[in-house]
Amino acid sequence: MKRFSYNKRISWSLLAVLAVSPLTPVHAEVTISGNSQLNGGVQINAPTTLNVQGSTTISGNITVTEPLTIVPDSSAKDNAFSQADFTLLPSQQNTQIDLGGITTGTVTVGNTNVEEVLGADGIGEIKTAPGVPEGQVTIGGEEIDKEKQALQAAISNTAALLADAVASQTDFQAEGGDLADAVNQDVQTAITTLQEKITAAQNLVNKGTATLSELGTAKNALSAAQGTLQSKVTQLDIATQALKDYAAALVLAKTALSDEIAAVDVSPAQTALDDFESAQGDIGMAVYTDVEAAIQDLNSKKAAGQSVLDSGTSTLQQVQAATTAITDAQTTLTNKKTLLEAATQALIELAQAKTALSNTIASVNVSTAQTSLANYVSVQGDTSLAVYTDVEAAIQDLNSKKSSGEALLSSSSVLADVQAATQAISQAQTELNGKVALLDTATQAAEQLLNNAKDALDDAIEAATTATDAVETSKTAFIAAGGSQGAAVYTDVEAAIQNLNSAKENGQTILVTSTSTLAELQAATTAITNAQTILTSKKTTLDETTQALQDLAQGKAALSNAIASVDVSTAQAALADYEAVQSDTGLAVYTDVEAAIQNLNSKKSSGETVLSSSTVLADVQAATQAISAAQTELNGKVLLLDAATQAAEQVLNDAKEALTDAIAAVDVTEAQEAQTAYTDKGGAATESVYTDVAAAIVFLQQVKADAEDIDPATAKLADIVAATQSVEDAQADLDAKVDTLQQATDSLVLQEVVSKEINQFDFSTVYAGQVSATSKTMNTSSFSQNPKHFTIFDGTHTIPVDLTWDIPQNEYATTYAASIGSAVESSIQDYFNAHGGLANRTVSAMVNYDGSSQGDTFRVGTFQTGSVTTITLGGADWQYFFDTNSFHGTDEDTSQNRTFTISDGTKTATINLEWKLDGMDDLVEVINDELTSAGVQATAVKESASTFKVVAKKANITITTGGADSNDFF
Repeated sequence: MKRFSYNKRISWSLLAVLAVSPLTPVHAEVTISGNSQLNGGVQINAPTTLNVQGSTTISGNITVTEPLTIVPDSSAKDNAFSQADFTLLPSQQNTQIDLGGITTGTVTVGNTNVEEVLGADGIGEIKTAPGVPEGQVTIGGEEIDKEKQALQAAISNTAALLADAVASQTDFQAEGGDLADAVNQDVQTAITTLQEKITAAQNLVNKGTATLSELGTAKNALSAAQGTLQSKVTQLDIATQALKDYAAALVLAKTALSDEIAAVDVSPAQTALDDFESAQGDIGMAVYTDVEAAIQDLNSKKAAGQSVLDSGTSTLQQVQAATTAITDAQTTLTNKKTLLEAATQALIELAQAKTALSNTIASVNVSTAQTSLANYVSVQGDTSLAVYTDVEAAIQDLNSKKSSGEALLSSSSVLADVQAATQAISQAQTELNGKVALLDTATQAAEQLLNNAKDALDDAIEAATTATDAVETSKTAFIAAGGSQGAAVYTDVEAAIQNLNSAKENGQTILVTSTSTLAELQAATTAITNAQTILTSKKTTLDETTQALQDLAQGKAALSNAIASVDVSTAQAALADYEAVQSDTGLAVYTDVEAAIQNLNSKKSSGETVLSSSTVLADVQAATQAISAAQTELNGKVLLLDAATQAAEQVLNDAKEALTDAIAAVDVTEAQEAQTAYTDKGGAATESVYTDVAAAIVFLQQVKADAEDIDPATAKLADIVAATQSVEDAQADLDAKVDTLQQATDSLVLQEVVSKEINQFDFSTVYAGQVSATSKTMNTSSFSQNPKHFTIFDGTHTIPVDLTWDIPQNEYATTYAASIGSAVESSIQDYFNAHGGLANRTVSAMVNYDGSSQGDTFRVGTFQTGSVTTITLGGADWQYFFDTNSFHGTDEDTSQNRTFTISDGTKTATINLEWKLDGMDDLVEVINDELTSAGVQATAVKESASTFKVVAKKANITITTGGADSNDFF
């Protein structure tokens, strides 16, 4: 990675000025952009506006002694200063410090000149130096102000919840609940915890240095306490409701028992007994005696229930059991009554079935069928067909079923036999009715066939009339198109009309004759249809002949139009324009137009001959097409001729433009630079290779002046071309002499020192690192149903983390990991508040960011660095959150740093390599920066991807190398 671009070097130089300048401070505006990295901290010793952009990262300590305003863009806001700490040591009171909302490490208030820090939304921790009062400074920011307002609102919202909790305890006691019961004690504990969280949150709102993280943690803690109290109140309310429900249930149960006793009624059962006797049933049967026994049992259960109801000590279970006993006895009686009623009904149904059979016998009807047989015969229907014989058989079957039913009516007592006989007679009657319907349909069909034949003949006569009318129209069109009445196609149509009229007249006679048979009607219809088919064919031939005559007339009209549209005037004008620019008239582009004009005139003449004499449509169409094609061809040739005319005009314009370009391209700068390079490298100005260039410069400038004197508006093409060539030749001659001078310059020998093979470009200092334990991906923050517990051990402190509530998301914690990280941070702060205060805090927790957005993992980290710093995770559920439970910091490592020197005998440049380079190009750039800065007369040049060389700028300079790590490079 390159350290910085050219612009970035300017920015670092400004920072250096701000850091060390002993002069009176003046305001500086500094911009850091790209992928810049700054390690080791910054001193702000002058009023500064620091613009931070892109993926810039700044680490170490930033000491501020003068006004500072940081202006980050969206991508730099969360990451640029996240590894940096700030020490605020302003030299004057009320010094404005605005951090612009950046994410920082620890901010230390170093003296009492600091009163307010703006843009502090991203501060991770703020502390005061010894001697600085705790309330000396306040911090502010848009998000901090919002979070304070939100926390204050949350505090205010707890009043109603506390009032509800006390009211719930009162209700519980009023319903006879024991205040020592765990469900009430849990509410009291939750009230105490919430009041403690309210006090802590209010103190934090009133604290001037409350950070955004602390405010969010306090709000989450308050939310968790509210959730716990709400949950406990809900459980207490449930217990209270249970007490209410039991009392209400006992009242309802007694009401139900009273209702059940009042509802006991044996009169329907007694009625069923009476009905069975009325239907002449045997009262000794079990179906009768079972009902009597069920009546006695129900009366007994009713009396027992009344005793339970009258007792003042009856329990809910006893009341419900008595109610059930009456209900069951009532059900048994109902079931037994139902069986008795069914037996009674069977006796009644047998009597009803015999009545139905008697009615069915009386309704038997065969007279309608006999009438239908007579009607069929009257229309001369075939009596041997099944449609006729089926009716006769059905009459016989119905009479047989009727006789059988009459026998059962007087003798049988079996309900099924009586019902079967009734069904058989009904089905036989239904079958007879169906056969009669088929017979009636057959009678109607015979009548309809004759009527259909008459309708068909009438339709054929009408269609014949329509056809002859249409033919008259075709005959008229044929004559109008120039056809002859003596033509066979015309006389054939007239004969077909006469034939059709004859068939039509015969059909009309048969149609009005009342004695015409079906065969006569059908034959007359066929004769008319055949005659009409012949006429249609003849008409089609006549129409086709008419169309051919009309097409010939249209073709001649089109040919006449084509002849009238012939145009050669445009082509003749194009020939004149071409001649006007004195172009060669012998070229094909000119002669082609002449030939095309002649061809078009020829085609026009031929078309006029065809128009006056031909009667063949194809010849007329061909003549029209030939004229159109000739006109199209002429138009195309004219377009080419117009283009050639424009091209001739363009040649002159191009020549003028080429002269202008040649004059503009005159350049003696390279030649003069080559002269300077030659003398700088030690060449003599008296050498011919030098004086030739000087003479060529003078000649080129003279030729350029002559060309500029030419007037493009009046000059001849040849003069313009010649002047252009002279300028180009003079420039080419100068360029050639410059090449010779540059070769002479190159031949002067400069000393070169070539490096060894270098394949490793990472010279970075690895700074001491903090411990960072990153969690697994978090997919939920709800723990009320699945509590989680783990511990964080930093070598001294064991911090318990207990997640037992559903941690919400909000505008400050938008992911599950953000909510959990905030809750863990709250546990850490609670621990240290109880063990020496937050100033002794060694660890913290927060969400990991995915770019500028909160991610799906969180981390637990230390404030201290180095390998001796550790975190060990323990407890029952650490594996739910982390893959491993042991984490260590890292020590600073400078073993990759390198340094060497390059000297020209007078000045020496020291190259210190303490960062990772992108490769040989980056290394060469760093060396040249230092050579230029030190004034060493040498340049580093890349030889390959793994080697470079140092080249003296003059032949009399000797390059030497040195330094601690010179042998690694040379």
